[in-house]
Amino acid sequence: MKFVADECVEAYLIDLLRVFGHTVYSIREENFGIDDPSVLQLTNKFKGHILITCDRDFGELIFKKDKISVSGVIYLRLHSLNKNQKISLLGDLLQKESIVYQNYFTTVSKDNIRFRFLNVSINVSNCYVLIPAFNESTSIGKVIRDIPKHLATEIIVINNGSTDDTAMVAEVEGATVLTEHRKGYGYACLKGIEYLKATATENDIVVFLDGDYSDFPEEISILIDPIHRSSADLVIGSRVLGNREPGSMLFQQMAGNWLATKLIKLFFDAHFTDLGPFRAITWKALQHINMEDKTFGWTVEMQVKAAKLKLKFTEIPVSYRKRIGVSKVSGTINGTIMAGYKILLTIFKNI
Repeated sequence: MKFVADECVEAYLIDLLRVFGHTVYSIREENFGIDDPSVLQLTNKFKGHILITCDRDFGELIFKKDKISVSGVIYLRLHSLNKNQKISLLGDLLQKESIVYQNYFTTVSKDNIRFRFLNVSINVSNCYVLIPAFNESTSIGKVIRDIPKHLATEIIVINNGSTDDTAMVAEVEGATVLTEHRKGYGYACLKGIEYLKATATENDIVVFLDGDYSDFPEEISILIDPIHRSSADLVIGSRVLGNREPGSMLFQQMAGNWLATKLIKLFFDAHFTDLGPFRAITWKALQHINMEDKTFGWTVEMQVKAAKLKLKFTEIPVSYRKRIGVSKVSGTINGTIMAGYKILLTIFKNI
């Protein structure tokens, strides 16, 4: 295919297009600014080319009435992505054969200006990874390193009163570290959500991941896929449906999961197999749910409220292994009793 890239498209993306075997004319390389009065010459010189731009106004300018010659416009909102994300996105985009067909164009009229954008024009979602952590210095580094960096806009570790080097290790690995002194999984998650309120938008994705290395962070890609396909607002990573290392889930976890999911089905007509902490949700849905639990009822509260609010949810199988260190919940009798009580209380409170 033949492309013309405006000056906001970085050189490495242009190089990538050329590596894929495409012809690319770069306005940046020719020092041809978009404010130049002769810019409309593009419509004659590049007939049949596809324009790649990050500037919607430029797209309108190119497609003024009687000046339409380029085949189409790919309008990419790339400003919020890092380099790896942009490369991954453009690579995926080039595999969409639809961008060469006229019938995939959309014609829009605005203030008597006609312009066209391809169906593959996108509004990119950010993906924030929240990791509550209490004394996970031996595992948190492994968790952060295994997160696909081209998918994660920001990795946020909430240090929940650790007395070891959890915070220091997380910072060394490049994560943003928040501090929540009040003990409790829910407190830590709420701290992360409060932090995101300054930047997250409704289409963004929030991934919750434990810091004990029991989950497989590289599976974030399959976890968020249903959201990218607009088939779900909430995706639960099910350890029950996935591959589990023998001994990774204790008997009390299995029994508690079974009972809780049966009660959710009975009272809310929602089918789940797991209350697993590895999950993804859109920022819009997360705000709508309005999470409140401070401790052990966090995961079940999210699922129960999603069912009550008729949000789109699904489960996908995820892998699971023995955690590093001893669980602060299922690994103690008191923790197991308190977690079970809080989970049942949360379910019945929402009936």
